[in-house]
Amino acid sequence: MQTFGTIAQNASEAAYPHLWKGLVGAWVPSLGVTGDTLRDVSGHGNNGTLTGMDPATDWQVDGGGWCLDFDGSNDYVSVGNVDELNGTDELTIAYWCRKPSAGTIATCGSQLARNNGFWLSWYSDGNIYWGTHNAGGGTRWKSLAYQDKWFHICGTYNGTAVLQLYVNGRVRSTSGSGTPPATLSATAATQFRVGSLLAESLYTTGKLSGVTLHNRALAPAEVATLYQAGPGDWLKRKRRRVYSIPSGVVVYGQRIPRHRTILGGGLR
Repeated sequence: MQTFGTIAQNASEAAYPHLWKGLVGAWVPSLGVTGDTLRDVSGHGNNGTLTGMDPATDWQVDGGGWCLDFDGSNDYVSVGNVDELNGTDELTIAYWCRKPSAGTIATCGSQLARNNGFWLSWYSDGNIYWGTHNAGGGTRWKSLAYQDKWFHICGTYNGTAVLQLYVNGRVRSTSGSGTPPATLSATAATQFRVGSLLAESLYTTGKLSGVTLHNRALAPAEVATLYQAGPGDWLKRKRRRVYSIPSGVVVYGQRIPRHRTILGGGLR
């Protein structure tokens, strides 16, 4: 399990450097407790603030690691403006979550804006939705009935009206219909929350152990890697290579024992 002291600080240190391309936010509760702040470890400083939450009770251990527990009434994490999203025409939101029940009227995920934005949620009917709102209209895609266990959920938008929904690293729904915004504006569309919608009183009931945000559409293989690596292990450092010189090899500058002499270009 990774901790704040063991993760990479940038792509050059990372075991999965391709996952740092376009990364604008990485909030990983499984790395450890950080009070009323949810740290962004992407290097962009987009830290979130626990809102309506009690750090003493909402930081919990589940599945062998730390997570945040949301009560469905007023809990969410406010990140605010994510400047790195301004003007982007692609997007990926992904998170690890566990829902205790399917009947809760709540979302489990994040949204950029009610209008001219995107939202990814596990809704009250037990389905996962990846959708977009554009000038008040919306199109949404759903997949997978409710199950009470940890899931990795990911939504991508490729900038050409195609949204893909992934569950546990596999594409579950793809659509080319609807009218997603061509780019995200520099105003409300850059707002980001974890655990609630921005303009509706819908809050998640459940637990989150990792959220990532990219300003590009991740490829299917990259989404699969995020899932397979787990909430924090995709952030691990690459292994250092250790080189050793076999014994018996003469190295330039090495002292040759007195009883050995050089004959015919070789050692005797």
